[in-house]
Amino acid sequence: MEFAAALYPTLIGGVLSWMDINNNRAFLAGECSLTNNGISIYTQAKKTAPEIAADINHAAMPIGPVGVPTAQNRVDPMVIFRYTKYPNAAKALVSFLMEAPQYPKLINPSYGFGVTIRPCSG
Repeated sequence: MEFAAALYPTLIGGVLSWMDINNNRAFLAGECSLTNNGISIYTQAKKTAPEIAADINHAAMPIGPVGVPTAQNRVDPMVIFRYTKYPNAAKALVSFLMEAPQYPKLINPSYGFGVTIRPCSG
């Protein structure tokens, strides 16, 4: 708690309630130089800040004391709750969405996943 209390005043305002879009905005505005976001910052930079997009790089998460990478890789959960009124219809929908040609339409627009790094300047 002492560490968190000391760190908090150094953070960008509102950071504790951020979602990916806030990280994207702060990164592209130069307010931060490293995020643990998906690829959304890069795709947004390609659209709105091509000079930043050209300077962005992606890296694996550092290997910590456990000795293996611990990055959370992309998963595409499709959940059917036990209390659904129509479990067979829900299962059929999930099966349908996981088949070609539907599945690529769900995955391809995401452009993958990565940890986004931009070197600090100055």
